[in-house]
Amino acid sequence: MRLPRGFVAAWMAILASGCDSPPELTTASGAGCDPTGQSLQVVGGGSSPELVSLSSAQRAAVAALVVGTDPAGLCSAVVVEPGRALTAAHCTPAGVELALAFGDNVWSPAAMSAVHTVQQHERLDAALVEFTPSPCVPVESISIIEAQVDTGQAAEIAGFGFTSPTGSSSGDLQFAATTVVDIEPDYFVVEDALDHSAACLGDSGGPLLVATANGVRVAGVLDNGDSGCD
Repeated sequence: MRLPRGFVAAWMAILASGCDSPPELTTASGAGCDPTGQSLQVVGGGSSPELVSLSSAQRAAVAALVVGTDPAGLCSAVVVEPGRALTAAHCTPAGVELALAFGDNVWSPAAMSAVHTVQQHERLDAALVEFTPSPCVPVESISIIEAQVDTGQAAEIAGFGFTSPTGSSSGDLQFAATTVVDIEPDYFVVEDALDHSAACLGDSGGPLLVATANGVRVAGVLDNGDSGCD
């Protein structure tokens, strides 16, 4: 699985700026607590993280991003500040309605929140989306890590993507333990214990979570995985 490098400095700067001048505005109609939507999960993952400890409210910070009206148009995201979530830029096309689905299963979400603003990074495959938090689900934001990751560092990926290359899915939030195996100028790569990316369609934008002395942190968002979802 590949994640954009330079993530920390770039997005700490954007969060600090307050997104006063987003280059792109995307709106989505509706927000509420009605079970709607459909999903596509981490390959070979599980329903609970192995490497990080999450409270129920932190777990709720990992959301599905519904892209447009096609049920197959899904990505993943993570709330990093109240009303703000990070995802992959390629999951936020211009002129398409976006909404965040909260809960462990995207087919029957506990809440839906419309995305009203999108700011794509000018170079990295990452985007900051703003939304109106729903009162239906308590969400505790997961902050961005204060330092860059190192080769050999253990990390957990999370997402709502396909569980196999054939596209089978239960719609559940899944986690998988990985290790940072390569660091390049523009991105870094993680793999699981079987040397697989552990990511598939629908996991784009999902967080890479790491344990720190200050608690769990977001170290990056998924750019892409193996073409065969291995």
